[in-house]
Amino acid sequence: MNKSNGLIMAVILLIGGLSSFVYWQRQKVSYQAQQHWKENLQALFSQYTNRGSVRVETADREKEILIETESLFKESKYLAAIALLEQFLEEDPGNEYVLLRLGVLYALEKQIASAQAYLKAVYTNPLTALNSQAHWLAALLAIQNNNRQEAQKILMKLVSTNSHYKPSAKELLEKLRTE
Repeated sequence: MNKSNGLIMAVILLIGGLSSFVYWQRQKVSYQAQQHWKENLQALFSQYTNRGSVRVETADREKEILIETESLFKESKYLAAIALLEQFLEEDPGNEYVLLRLGVLYALEKQIASAQAYLKAVYTNPLTALNSQAHWLAALLAIQNNNRQEAQKILMKLVSTNSHYKPSAKELLEKLRTE
């Protein structure tokens, strides 16, 4: 075997090894949780301007705030969005749409305790329409922060429901148990 053949073989083996590593990394639960998180962020912050109103009746002030929050989110101005939503929350305490967005924005600012508190404020209310979504986001946040026990607890609740998150929750739960 000459030098050029040896070099070609080494490059092929290196590429094969790297592609196997990338495939293995993408199968990890933390990678999948991060991908789900990104998908949910896009949907959460485009519910008003890109896809129309989620709720039939939305107060004009709330709609205005959520549209402005979406703009700030797209510009990665998370602290400004938090300040805006916190101020609106004083006018409308308990607004689950605002609480959910605050949870996500605090997570983006790496203020995990605040993020979890806002998400929990939504998912502990069994009557809210956002219960499953808040559970799902809280589970993804727990996985990303290596809190597997909390993530499993939240995912088990989602698996026991009929939400559209159930199949994904079941898949992540299985991976958490085997990884």
